[in-house]
Amino acid sequence: MPISICTTLRGERALDFIDRLVNVVIPRVRDFRGLNRKSFDGNGNYNLGFREALVFPEINPDDVNNVHGLQVTIVTTAKTNDEGMVLLENMGFPFKKDPKAEAAKEESSK
Repeated sequence: MPISICTTLRGERALDFIDRLVNVVIPRVRDFRGLNRKSFDGNGNYNLGFREALVFPEINPDDVNNVHGLQVTIVTTAKTNDEGMVLLENMGFPFKKDPKAEAAKEESSK
């Protein structure tokens, strides 16, 4: 009995998936308020989970008998979480606003 599946995307397919993830899938998540900044693994890689894979437009809800979750791990070449955060922010990932960083920006602008 299969319980899970894993696949690795590289190159153009990985970039296409990330583009679709950021621009199509994440905005479709109900009550979305931003990605958690604490989901990095300490080495600059980011983990993201979906309770149901139906947020992907390729999946027809009428064809689904059982709702399944989806775990996405984005492995980067970054060495630290901060480097990974900057990389993913530049790729368009919508992270939650960091209150400490916002306060520091306001102080420096005064």
